[in-house]
Amino acid sequence: MCSPEPAEEMAPMEAAKTLVRRLVEEGVNQGQLEVVDQVLVPTSPSVIAGSDGPASVKQLLAAYRGAIPDAHWTIQEQIADGEVVVTCFVASGTQRGPLWGVPATGKHMAVSGILVSRCQGGRITEQRVQLDLLGLLQQLGVMPELGLEEEVLVARLLTASRRCTG
Repeated sequence: MCSPEPAEEMAPMEAAKTLVRRLVEEGVNQGQLEVVDQVLVPTSPSVIAGSDGPASVKQLLAAYRGAIPDAHWTIQEQIADGEVVVTCFVASGTQRGPLWGVPATGKHMAVSGILVSRCQGGRITEQRVQLDLLGLLQQLGVMPELGLEEEVLVARLLTASRRCTG
């Protein structure tokens, strides 16, 4: 049986989870871009949007919400360990404008994603995201569905390329 964590150790992790939830709820779901300046440190590198800190994250969110005005991330689970928060979510919405070079399709999509955020001193200092881009492109109708044989082939190719590069 696991022993409960002392309250003083739980508080910073809960605060970090709340900080990330605020970015998702207010920044992504409500389009309140000013929250980005409030929750990210000014120099935070972002694998999501580049190395310009909050400015690049705001630019990415504005473009994302411009393409998908009803964008909504539903947080399914959050796990915190020390200063790292892992947020599992489902991103949904209808593509009404161009998105990453894909013209508006008018199609609804819902894809899973994982956001990993590092929090220190009451702010997000670093973040990265993994999104099911293949599923997104398939739902938007710009990439064909793969059959099982093709998925196995793609997995084998990806595994082989990792061995060659790493």
